[in-house]
Amino acid sequence: MGIAKLEAYFENDSPVEIGSPSYSTLVDANGIERSYFGYWITLAKPLGRSGHGHLYLKATPRDPTLQPRVVGPYQFSPQGNRHDVELEVAPSKPQITGVRYQSLSAAITWLKSQGAQNPKITCTETATFNSLWSGNNTNYLGQGYCMIEATAPITITRPPFASNGGTENMRSKYDGLWFRGSNITFDFSTTEEIYHEGTARNHVLDGVNITADTVLYKGSLRALGFMFRGSPIFLECNIHHAQNACIESALARGNTISSGIRDIFADSPTIFSNTVLSWDSDTYTTGYPDTFSVNYNGAETTATLAFDRASRIFTATWGAQSATFVVSADFTNDAYWPRGIVAWVNATLAGLDAGWSAALLDDNISLGATKLRATKGAAINNGFAAQNVKDTALALSSGWDIHSDWYQKRKGGSLFENVVIFGNRGWALDSQNILMQNGEARDWFIANNAFHQKNGQSDLSTQLAGTAHRHVMIVHNTMANQRLMLRTDGPYTADAYCLLANNVFREINSVGGAIAGYPGVDNHIHAAKADTSGSVRTTIGGDSTTLFVDAANGDFAAAPPLLAVKSAPRLPAVLFSKIDASGVPKGAPG
Repeated sequence: MGIAKLEAYFENDSPVEIGSPSYSTLVDANGIERSYFGYWITLAKPLGRSGHGHLYLKATPRDPTLQPRVVGPYQFSPQGNRHDVELEVAPSKPQITGVRYQSLSAAITWLKSQGAQNPKITCTETATFNSLWSGNNTNYLGQGYCMIEATAPITITRPPFASNGGTENMRSKYDGLWFRGSNITFDFSTTEEIYHEGTARNHVLDGVNITADTVLYKGSLRALGFMFRGSPIFLECNIHHAQNACIESALARGNTISSGIRDIFADSPTIFSNTVLSWDSDTYTTGYPDTFSVNYNGAETTATLAFDRASRIFTATWGAQSATFVVSADFTNDAYWPRGIVAWVNATLAGLDAGWSAALLDDNISLGATKLRATKGAAINNGFAAQNVKDTALALSSGWDIHSDWYQKRKGGSLFENVVIFGNRGWALDSQNILMQNGEARDWFIANNAFHQKNGQSDLSTQLAGTAHRHVMIVHNTMANQRLMLRTDGPYTADAYCLLANNVFREINSVGGAIAGYPGVDNHIHAAKADTSGSVRTTIGGDSTTLFVDAANGDFAAAPPLLAVKSAPRLPAVLFSKIDASGVPKGAPG
């Protein structure tokens, strides 16, 4: 690694040098020991002093032509008492002002009224809480966090849908809520988002459960591109049935994320040691079951059904006659769901001509998403032209023009430097692993990540795009069966401080042709594939089934064909279980 030393500065204390990264073990919010690799320091409370201090870190590079970099401040709050106020929440017990409340909302409201700085709320009974509201429309931010824990299982969710309108977010007007422990579950089945007011102290999700009864929201895609507003912190959470799970997170560490769609991480600076399983938007693009079928066997010689998706209108035509059905935008209306058009065909159309009939096959997805089974890509958004239903059952599916990005750089200017993506694993995926686009990228470190795509040689790729990449390090990653595309057909360039080394890809495709002096070295690609980037010492052989022990099920350890093409390590030796005079296996350390 390119760091000569890391120095920590805490308030006015002398700097403490951290010589090298190492493994350290911590106990998470649920009492589980977890070992993470990184730079570590322990902060002690200054004798006789309490308050809120700032930590800065200064990294000095090995290369003297590069400048040191200082990052911070990071707030730490050594206190004589960790919490200035502690409250209980117990719905079945009477309220005692300043001691116990019957709801989270009431407790948060009182803390806000008292100007609490580092309070703690403990929920002591099994309960469902439908509100986090803090009593008035004034934003509040303490100097520290408001810790919320539970000694019995609680669920935080909006009430069941009563109508198509109304508020579907949960808003507290109290920023810096820290939800801690697996007794807390956020149920997004009827919740659009957890709100944040945009202050510097984001909400923290620490060892909690985040789920929904289905990955769809009202049978459709969520309108927002996130579930938690702002830049939340996710620590060792269990996240299931999410859309756009951890978008713009300030930190995502040690989470287990499964069975969701759309993107996972985007515009996040620190993505560390997460596991993602069974993430597949393709189900809602080409793989969703048929939802209904329509047939006409009457006297007319021709009969068709068409759908204009933009106007949400189905048109049935038979002979010289036609009729239309408008899909409702109100999910409480039957016309929002497949059952609505099935009832219309079997009643209204059949009343005009007994030859019409329809069958309901699946009623769990919005009718507005109806498509032909074979339609893919942007064409989905058009609906479909008149399809024959004369003496044949036309079966229709549903879906959207979506795909998943495991990580996507979307923003051009507000996030383009100091990004770490390290130690993550993912399998049973259908996603682009890493998509870097839109503007410059400076000082990125992408290392020790391993991914396997369940659909083999799909058309999705890890892509380096955007404009100038400066000091972007991509080393020891395993993209077990996904290609790397260098988008040199656009303005993408890589400076001499970039490095693409010791990775495993299906192939490396430089779209605009080889790049003279490209900083790629010692990568490995599959047999019968090509590296057109201009990289050097690329080795070729095997595939995802032979290069790893069992990548399809998450075991990315190098198998004999990959062990035979070792190279010098670009990460600290402590990360590798197999290292000798010939070097280490390419790809992520197993």
